Amino acid sequence: MTSCYVYILESKENSRHSYIGYTVNMERRIRQHNGDLKTGGARRTRAHRPWRIAAMITADPIWFDKIAAQQLEWALKFYSKTCLVNKRAKPFQFHSHPKISQRLNGLWFLFNSKNQWTKRSPLFSNQKMTIYLANPFQSLHTTAKFSQSRFWKPSVQLFPSDLLERSTI
Repeated sequence: MTSCYVYILESKENSRHSYIGYTVNMERRIRQHNGDLKTGGARRTRAHRPWRIAAMITADPIWFDKIAAQQLEWALKFYSKTCLVNKRAKPFQFHSHPKISQRLNGLWFLFNSKNQWTKRSPLFSNQKMTIYLANPFQSLHTTAKFSQSRFWKPSVQLFPSDLLERSTI
């Protein structure tokens, strides 16, 4: 089985632009978004190239398959907007990266208020998942906030350096 990833991208040119997606091949997908490969890449990411990975979520491929990854992608987009509209607790405030703050707040809210992403998604509260964060988002503050999640205790780590180097071409 192949691993699936849900990722958050940030535009290198303008930190006010971000994108959420899912893939089974992170290296290929970031190259598609950045236009290095002729095929693929979301239409919405063409205008704000180049992109860098800000966060990536993965888990055991036995239960975190393409369907579960798509469900998390949808929920993350939905709860990022919900947190922006509603005046809920916003534990992450990276002032120079407002969209990434919004996306991480959506992820934090999702894992503190639910024990599954959608009605049909698997329960994630007992599953081992990992969030990979790029610098400047990896900090003790970020790790502590996610480790205090009500339903889910993820492992928060820095990106593997080789993937980060390849993704910021």
